Amino acid sequence: MSFNPLSPPARVSLTLSAGLCLFFTSGCPRKPNRPVPQAPARAGETIRFEDVAGTAGIRFRHFNGADGRFLMPESVGPGGAFIDYDGDGWLDLYLANGSNWPDRPDAHKTGALYRNQQNGTFRDVTREAGLATSLYGLGCAVGDYDNDGHDDLLLTGMGATRLFHNTGKGRFTDATPASGLDHPATWDYYTSAAWFDYDRDGRLDLFTCRYVDWSPKKDVPCRSGSGKRIYCGPNQYDPVRSQLFRNLGQGRFQDVSQVTGISEASGKALGALPIDENGDGWLDLFVTNDTTPNHLFRNESGKRFEEMAQELGVAVDENGRMRSGMGIDVADVHNNGSMAFTIGNFVKEGVSLYDRTGSLYMDTAGNSGLIPASLHSVTFGLTYLDADRDGWQDLFTYNGHVDPHVEEAGGDNTYRQLPQLFQNRSGTFTEVGKQAGAAFQTPQVGRGCAWGDFDNDGKPDLLLCENAGPTRLLKNVTADQNHWLGVRLEGTRGNRNGYGAEVRATVGGVTQRRWIRSGGSYLSHSDTRALFGLGASDKVDRLEVRWPSGATSLEERVAPDRYMTLKEPPGA
Repeated sequence: MSFNPLSPPARVSLTLSAGLCLFFTSGCPRKPNRPVPQAPARAGETIRFEDVAGTAGIRFRHFNGADGRFLMPESVGPGGAFIDYDGDGWLDLYLANGSNWPDRPDAHKTGALYRNQQNGTFRDVTREAGLATSLYGLGCAVGDYDNDGHDDLLLTGMGATRLFHNTGKGRFTDATPASGLDHPATWDYYTSAAWFDYDRDGRLDLFTCRYVDWSPKKDVPCRSGSGKRIYCGPNQYDPVRSQLFRNLGQGRFQDVSQVTGISEASGKALGALPIDENGDGWLDLFVTNDTTPNHLFRNESGKRFEEMAQELGVAVDENGRMRSGMGIDVADVHNNGSMAFTIGNFVKEGVSLYDRTGSLYMDTAGNSGLIPASLHSVTFGLTYLDADRDGWQDLFTYNGHVDPHVEEAGGDNTYRQLPQLFQNRSGTFTEVGKQAGAAFQTPQVGRGCAWGDFDNDGKPDLLLCENAGPTRLLKNVTADQNHWLGVRLEGTRGNRNGYGAEVRATVGGVTQRRWIRSGGSYLSHSDTRALFGLGASDKVDRLEVRWPSGATSLEERVAPDRYMTLKEPPGA
């Protein structure tokens, strides 16, 4: 989010440098798992989505507390989450919300939890679930931090992170005071967060992004060329250090930012993605920063992290310029065994696609077809999903400017912008959003987004969280006859969510990969089931799971068109 009328982009120089056992386990569909009825598929049609929020009973509108003072946090939220909070196999929704500022009358705004009714509709259960709590919320992260089989919920926002423990009885309790995550009365600016087991002790640890050193008293009165008040860009504020908390068990966490080296690097963090980047079995951490270099923290056997972004070529662009890193996701876009990191940036910067080339990453967004369509967008949220189930991961980006008066300056910049959908054709992308339905033809102030199959029909759907606007739930209505397979993991020796596992599906000699994780996109949490499009194939030849504990599960000739659950083997 680099809009800054006062300061030119800063520049930095770019430096480049160059016992496992197989366990066979049967998959079983999770009940209830019957898909919502849909119209028969017709071959040859394009990708299409339909906004069903209204008919589904979702009538949530984000509140950012804007009162004419243009306080910076008003422009950056919100996010949302797909979360199966009641464990019935159907994805529910959590939507983050802001509030009034402390010196204004309390608007009694809260986030919202919607329970999936398993028939295409949702019911607001916020109050009965114990989540009718007011804070200036921005984002959320989902993870079973105590391994009791029930997904817990972390909320991030201004001055606070709030941890809500899932009792398994349809309610959450505020576990923040006893957790060690409570904070004194400060204006710490928490954005995205991610759960991951960095030390491989079987318990989920927590990384929280912090953005800039801001408070209402420090807010800078920036103005447009015509003298109107606007939101200041991040260059007006100092960077801060993000935080890593180790899970000690019994609901307690310890700040290990300093001893692990995480706090040695400061930035303006907006996105976080835990991933085993170098394949050594230890989860690393990619952090996107806004107008400061990105961070890629390499995990040194669970003891410390070494910041490697500059050496690996992902800190800045090819000209050594810092970009406005916001949302982030990872995919094997070529189905060739390599991971590619995609980052949303500011207008005229384009989306980044860092693809592995030897020992370094190169930004191949231009060669991949992503640049022309993304240059005019301010991309906050983004996520990979195989929208047409052809076996290639497509890319969705959610866009919106931060300056409500940007159109007064002329040119082609707009405040509300169109969402975009890039269809993957064997590693190259074509923007097809204009043909994907009315929701893609409606300009929005896009922020957080996530994918999830809310109706269990094997087609990935989308959750869109607009700043000061309505929440949209886009149902995938693409008419295809392609097969699919969904895989839910259940950890036994490692963390219950299976975060950190890699799932591989080989179909007709081509291997697709999915990484099970928290984090990614922007302020949001996606479906943590691995969903594979199989095209015309009527089976998965080989399905392999590499668990974070080091164990491996293997299935062969797997039947399609269902969700199955794989449990981690008991020994490695």
